[in-house]
Amino acid sequence: MLELAMASSCAPSMFRSQPEWDRIHQLLVGDVPQPGDASEETDDVVSAYIDRIDKGFAALRKEIERVRPEAIIVVGDDGGLLFDEVQLPQFCLYTGDDFTGTTAYPGLDQEADGESVKIECNRKLSYFLLEELVTQHGFGISQSAIVENVEKPSRGTASAFIHPVLELVPDLDIPIVPLYVNCYADPAPSGHRCFELGQTIASILEEWPGKVAIYGAGGLSCDPFGPRAGWIDRPLDDWVLGQITRGKSDRLKPMFDVQSDTNVGGTGEIRSWITVAGAAGGDQNKGTIVDYFPAYKALTGIAFAHW
Repeated sequence: MLELAMASSCAPSMFRSQPEWDRIHQLLVGDVPQPGDASEETDDVVSAYIDRIDKGFAALRKEIERVRPEAIIVVGDDGGLLFDEVQLPQFCLYTGDDFTGTTAYPGLDQEADGESVKIECNRKLSYFLLEELVTQHGFGISQSAIVENVEKPSRGTASAFIHPVLELVPDLDIPIVPLYVNCYADPAPSGHRCFELGQTIASILEEWPGKVAIYGAGGLSCDPFGPRAGWIDRPLDDWVLGQITRGKSDRLKPMFDVQSDTNVGGTGEIRSWITVAGAAGGDQNKGTIVDYFPAYKALTGIAFAHW
């Protein structure tokens, strides 16, 4: 049974110390002119952001401790690290016993091998979801029992399945089920399909005897490496979070129906939020926004939510 739904942003800076924020910012924005708000984010402001990030994850950990799930389904994008032109699935369930990743950040010249992490997965639950989604509900879900960085296998899986998991389950004593959703490569799944996927997962889990949580990583509005890198669409973020708090998450489904400079790039990761919102019940369940703030040095609107 699905007992808890959560989501948060997953910007690289969120998991680094204050002195590293400027270096990551410069790497991700390149030569894109920056909004004036970025210059106002002093070291003290960034330190306050880090405190809010710590408190945001602490609030989600508290929910996990309250529910005590036997597994957490983690929804996120592969970050362009795992899938290439040979195979680029819209949705993919990982079906291995465990996987590895790294807490190192390549832009800081850190060696992946020295900061490797192994995370246990709930293979039985993953197969259960896979079989039901494919055979009973018509979802073309890919499966993979191996995750390797295309260019550097030692880096393992994508950051969305490493950094947030270490924050949510610091002792790594709750196995996860990685669900990869294509959030960047065109064409990407619509908000309608992501929402339906979440709803279907929740329905399937009604037959699962243990408690399960689902967590979405990514977003909100951001465009790292893109032409809008460093710019945050505050009205868009407010609208997305507003639908969640009002129990109107089904209104997020048309979000990607229209092509726009605003909803491409990292903003596409809101698909993870939409998937989780669908699992949470859409217009039947009001979500709680733990915190939100636009962090220009982190290039994204940072938010934490749970249902």
